[in-house]
Amino acid sequence: MEIKIQGYWNAKMQSAKAPNNGTAEERLKKGQYIIVCDIIIDGKLKGSVIWDGIALRIEPP
Repeated sequence: MEIKIQGYWNAKMQSAKAPNNGTAEERLKKGQYIIVCDIIIDGKLKGSVIWDGIALRIEPP
């Protein structure tokens, strides 16, 4: 699965390793979601964008 993220307002992007609990495709087949990215504003985690194979949503911290 290829994931691309585009940021605005001079957003700084950084990549982190995924957890070792299977691939994104395996998690989705099991009915689990994947965390696409975290939203951090002024150094504070505001939420995570998650994908369940159907829809994106923002999960609070």
